[in-house]
Amino acid sequence: MLHSNGKKLPLKNINEDMWKELLSSALYKELQKNHVNVKNLAHWTGVSERTVKNWLGKRFMPDSLAMIRLMQHSSFVRQIVLTQICLSENLNAAMFVCEFKKFLASSEAYLRD
Repeated sequence: MLHSNGKKLPLKNINEDMWKELLSSALYKELQKNHVNVKNLAHWTGVSERTVKNWLGKRFMPDSLAMIRLMQHSSFVRQIVLTQICLSENLNAAMFVCEFKKFLASSEAYLRD
């Protein structure tokens, strides 16, 4: 619900620099361990190579759809996102991962279109 002093929703304390660092390190791991290149990352997410390089350079974050597509293709990105969600919300990690896998399975057909 919006507060009376503005048009922005109050968000929990989200450290964007921390997320940029975590995402960049996860993408670099993906590049090194799985022999993926910037073109592959761009193809997976439907963005330009320059945009992917900006993510790697910690200048910008992916939008929500690109992040979901990254999580779908990269176990490293999926791991950091799920870990941070569980840590920030004090969730039972096993239960959350199970529910998230169900969500990914149901949304897979939608993302292909």
